[in-house]
Amino acid sequence: MRRSARRLRALFAVAIVAALTASAPAADSDVTTSYGFATFGTLKYPANFTHFAYTNPDAPKGGVYRAAQLGYFDSFNAFDAIAIAPISLTGLYDQLLSRSGDEPASYYGLLAETLSYPRDIGWVEFKLREKARFSDGTPVTPEDVIFSLNALRGLTVRPVFRRIAASVKDVIKTGPHSVRFILSQKNNRTLVTTVGELMVVPAHYYRHRDFLKKSMEKPVGSGPYEIDRFSPGRSVTLRLRKDYWGKDLPVNKGRYNMDLRTDYYRDAAVMAEAFLSGDYDARIETSALQWPSERRLPQFRDGDLIRSEIHYTKSISYQGIVLNTRRPFFSDRRVREAMLHAFDFEWFRANVLHGYHGRVTDYFQNSAFGIHGVPIGGERAMLEPWRTKLPPALFTRPISLPVLGSRQKQRDNLLQAAALLKAAGYRIENLRLVYPGTHRPVALDFMLGMGVAQERYVAQFVRNLDRLGVTVNLKIYDTSTVRQLTARYDFDMRISLPGVPVLITPGSEMKNQYGSAGVTQKDSGNLAGVDDPVVDALLETIATARDRETVVDAMRALDRVLMWGIYSIPLHHIYPAPTGVMPFTYWNKFGRPPIEARDFFGIPTDTWWIDTAKQAALRKRLGKDI
Repeated sequence: MRRSARRLRALFAVAIVAALTASAPAADSDVTTSYGFATFGTLKYPANFTHFAYTNPDAPKGGVYRAAQLGYFDSFNAFDAIAIAPISLTGLYDQLLSRSGDEPASYYGLLAETLSYPRDIGWVEFKLREKARFSDGTPVTPEDVIFSLNALRGLTVRPVFRRIAASVKDVIKTGPHSVRFILSQKNNRTLVTTVGELMVVPAHYYRHRDFLKKSMEKPVGSGPYEIDRFSPGRSVTLRLRKDYWGKDLPVNKGRYNMDLRTDYYRDAAVMAEAFLSGDYDARIETSALQWPSERRLPQFRDGDLIRSEIHYTKSISYQGIVLNTRRPFFSDRRVREAMLHAFDFEWFRANVLHGYHGRVTDYFQNSAFGIHGVPIGGERAMLEPWRTKLPPALFTRPISLPVLGSRQKQRDNLLQAAALLKAAGYRIENLRLVYPGTHRPVALDFMLGMGVAQERYVAQFVRNLDRLGVTVNLKIYDTSTVRQLTARYDFDMRISLPGVPVLITPGSEMKNQYGSAGVTQKDSGNLAGVDDPVVDALLETIATARDRETVVDAMRALDRVLMWGIYSIPLHHIYPAPTGVMPFTYWNKFGRPPIEARDFFGIPTDTWWIDTAKQAALRKRLGKDI
């Protein structure tokens, strides 16, 4: 606790010194000042725009949107990686910039009225809106911005926030409403938007509080919502603030129209039944098994439940069986390739997925960054200097995944797997695969979350590994334990839950996912322990790229190197729909704008509103409050 207090005092000292010593910037003809920022290309919306095209500026406000989440929460600290906080808490805080949902990579002022930056983008300066207020009525100041940035340098800060602090060398106050960030690199446009995503917290609130302490105290924020009521671990309701300072800004007009309630469930089957009973309002469809039986239910037949879909342009949400290369067994690529040959996706798709869901073919599928054919052009030029460190076939043939599905194909693939294990030095003794030298039997721990679904996912894979002489112990844990073990990489294999799709403008955040620093850094996104100089070089190219073409070439090269490295076994698309389509179902009580954002993650309920006539009719038919 003393260490935390000393750290907070240090943060306040930094903010005060910066405020006293910085001077206002001199006029510079090379400095651009704007109301928004396009990472690539130009802004779609003019300076005098009134609202985003995918919102209804006249949408009525009122009512409650009811969501559901599997698991629980134990804190209202959204920044601490150790805490389990409700996902909805991001609604408590405003960012400096707000991203447009119908442009590839454009941001507009939210807390910031304008932003300024020089030609080499060595820094970016934000002028705060004078009317910006926290939920306790105090103004949002440069000191708050400085504190917020420095607080994210804490050891247990979530990686998604830590990357913001890593993008900045220094932050200084340059005026009564202005703050300048000295960026960690020049000529890197993605750093501007990375810093623009900073969620600003009130420095005065944390003067006598530990910023990273797990706490159920309702925090003070600057965003459209505040915590209303909650039941620890079970339910939380965010109330739409009537005094929200930014409700009429162009970036917010027509958004945030309802209170938000999230109920937590420990069992997926119970949660599914709760949806059909009308206990929450919408769900993303991730299993085609439910639809054939559910479509005959009266809720669907009568139009009370609506099946809809969004066509998205971002990459898929990758999921696969992670092979932890920090473990000696998986440090050899030949062993990982053997694992790939042992996974019968065709059997899995037919027997577990009942023929639905296509296979994931690469990390960035469905985006401009996905791989096709063999490397050519700029992508090949980036890979050529590393030819001796890459598999020769990477340059001559497209990536392909093993095809099983029949007894003969399964036998052929298991023979290939056995040959690869033998080439890596492993032998069979007493029907068990043993390590070279020690002759110790190979036994692997497969970490799973609670519920039978994941066991069914891996059942055939485990049987095939047993035929290869590999013993697999299924370790089933609750959500909290899975999170703790994952944070310290204490597993041999695990199923990676569908991740947030890669950004349309990827940058330095990619290092957290695949960079070698994550091999030892606790709680990084690099679950497989990728430790490859080729990957690190490509990540650096992505982070420092000055044009879109370089980013695309480097991302494709990264995708290809990762796939050839076999750091995981690709599974299936999370949606039972064609690639690029997200199906979802909702109770028919909402109004929706005619155009909806395509580049955000999830159902765009921030632009929906309660249609009171539909809601009244629904309540009458169901005989319950919904």
